[in-house]
Amino acid sequence: EDFYVIFLTYGSDAQWVKNVIAAGSCLLETRGRVVELVEPELITDPELRPAPPVVRFVEGRIAGATQYLRMRRSLS
Repeated sequence: EDFYVIFLTYGSDAQWVKNVIAAGSCLLETRGRVVELVEPELITDPELRPAPPVVRFVEGRIAGATQYLRMRRSLS
């Protein structure tokens, strides 16, 4: 997919989340490469529907996460 989902274990009040939303983009290093992500969308979803079941259990039930950032991979 061209979208990345980042579950907010510490909520949307974390400074890095505020910075990403304000900037409208960020760089993410994953699997040995740097990906530019744009158009952050803050989503509140207690079911964490885009997550696999094990992640829903850990992030949602254990950590209490109900929000995530959905961002599109930049085409540039």
